[in-house]
Amino acid sequence: MSGVSVGGLAELLRSETRDLVAPTRLSALVGAALPNNSVPRLRTAVLRSCGWQIGRGTIFAGVPVLTGNGALLDRLSIGAVGFVNVGCHWDLNERIVIGDHVSIGHEVLLVTSTHRLGDRRHRAADLDPRPITIGDGVWLGARSTILPGVTIGDGAVVAAGAIVRRDVPPDALAAGPQGEVIRILDP
Repeated sequence: MSGVSVGGLAELLRSETRDLVAPTRLSALVGAALPNNSVPRLRTAVLRSCGWQIGRGTIFAGVPVLTGNGALLDRLSIGAVGFVNVGCHWDLNERIVIGDHVSIGHEVLLVTSTHRLGDRRHRAADLDPRPITIGDGVWLGARSTILPGVTIGDGAVVAAGAIVRRDVPPDALAAGPQGEVIRILDP
């Protein structure tokens, strides 16, 4: 490799491989070892032992894929008495806070980062991470997507397949490709 010093190569190897032994990688191994929809309490206990902040009574049918830079588990907090289904993918370049009694459906995508718009030479410019907050009692339907900076209010429902770009107020039902509030639910 021309132009790369031995010290530079060593630093590159350290930075590129540091996450290979991180708790998030151990969590992925747990997901591979325990079949989906089986032993949810055991899976959750093992995730806690890997450093996940999970409230009492919450269970996981599968292990979400976690992506992002740095210490991902420091930016994830999951409340009590919730349920997380299989196939989820959570981007943790910024904080995700999930409240109590939250039900998360199949393949829910939580995306905390996007890119600033650059000039025509490189449209996906600098990373723009923003936190996601999911309130208490929320239900996120299968394959819903929550985009950066969004807060889902207490008691809200996000319909299956919805793409939520803006905050959803408490007790609202959001649906469709724009994640529009289509009605307010009875409390």
